[in-house]
Amino acid sequence: MTLHCPHAEQGWGRQVCAHLLGGLDHSWTTEQFGHYRRFTGHSLDYVLTCPECQQHPLAELSWVCGECFVDIAHGSRLGSLGKPAVAEAESGLKLETIDSLPAESRLLQVVPFEKGWAALTDANELILLDTGRRRAFPLARWELPLYEELTLVARERYVAIASTFGTRGVVVDTISGQVTMTLDRSESPACRFPLGFTCDGRLVHGGQISDPSDGRVIQTLNNPDDYYQSSLAPSPDRPWLAMNGWVWHPLGEVRVLHLDNPQSSRVLCQRDGLCDAPLIWLGPDKLGVWGLGELDVMLLPGLRIFDLEARQELPPILGPEGPFAFDQHLFCHTTEQGFSVWNVESGQRIFHDPSFHPLAYHPSEKFFLAQTPQGLTLNRLL
Repeated sequence: MTLHCPHAEQGWGRQVCAHLLGGLDHSWTTEQFGHYRRFTGHSLDYVLTCPECQQHPLAELSWVCGECFVDIAHGSRLGSLGKPAVAEAESGLKLETIDSLPAESRLLQVVPFEKGWAALTDANELILLDTGRRRAFPLARWELPLYEELTLVARERYVAIASTFGTRGVVVDTISGQVTMTLDRSESPACRFPLGFTCDGRLVHGGQISDPSDGRVIQTLNNPDDYYQSSLAPSPDRPWLAMNGWVWHPLGEVRVLHLDNPQSSRVLCQRDGLCDAPLIWLGPDKLGVWGLGELDVMLLPGLRIFDLEARQELPPILGPEGPFAFDQHLFCHTTEQGFSVWNVESGQRIFHDPSFHPLAYHPSEKFFLAQTPQGLTLNRLL
């Protein structure tokens, strides 16, 4: 292997197309390195190609050192070509539509709630969908400013909603329809509103745990002063709390703590430049963290798995993309790749339907809720 960059003494490298290599000779800025990530069909391996070479899988490739490859990768990623080669196995699973619901306003977000769903609509309404009675119940309208998106979490009788990248939120009692808490936080750059319900129904918002019925502060979390907290993932079964966040420069940190010991906050992993990534609980004490690698521009699709009780990282699953849900199997969905199911133990994809686009999964009812132009459908894996 001969390197074609100024650092031939590095002795190892990755491949880029000749046009991107030419940019190194002309001292392009990283913004000028518009490129595609082309997967080679060998596991998660990929090369970088320019727009001109997008339609030419056999474009002339050159080897560059790791440093130059990272410089090019820091440029503007235009998309991906091909797909990673993932392990697959037959399972006999089938996806069937078992019921439909009347058309509602377009649903922006949906979370499972008791025997139905809590949902945000594009009409600025919070509604409850009762699948048993096949009805939608308007619950509240909100006056929160519509930023890029809103965050919705629910547990038992309470629903919390906040401006994802804003500073305000509320908690609503779904029985009385009354607002029981108002939520505020200081400006926090690039951080989502930290919000979630613990397994026993308490509300975590930022560095505090409160009673959602009256806003009374029950507990204060002990995170480092220089840690900017972002999205939260409380365990649905145990008093574990996982969180995204970052410390300067920015270095993303996924932290975890046991709520019975607020001094137990510790770092699970760090990723340079990645402040927020999908987190999914894979059982009482196992946490899945999306993204394989240590640098944001080099991260590959897959799930790192941490056993919190044993304090060790387990072998990763190569290929899954979030958002995720879990119920014996790992459920994944993206707009580009559709819906897939993964065996967590073997790391194999055991079902894939690129045309199915669920909004959410209900772990008690075992339904997927999907939205079509004709209305809402309830779907189940059989």
